[in-house]
Amino acid sequence: PLLILHGMSDTNVPPGESIQMYTALKLLGKDVEFVQFEGENHWILSWDKRIKWSKTIVAYFDKYLKGQNDWWNNLYQK
Repeated sequence: PLLILHGMSDTNVPPGESIQMYTALKLLGKDVEFVQFEGENHWILSWDKRIKWSKTIVAYFDKYLKGQNDWWNNLYQK
């Protein structure tokens, strides 16, 4: 599994790079998640988005390392 986090105003890595990677992996049937942070650069600085960024990482690890999907599902309902 792979988690891709990307600020959509990133000046170091164009957002299209992450979008292409995500799309290619999905087409190959791989387990990948892509979370975008609008208006953020290479590092997430906005406080509320930074909190969500941190929660996303911990929830992702809980999902894949502990088998506990609840937190992830609450953040990202599909």
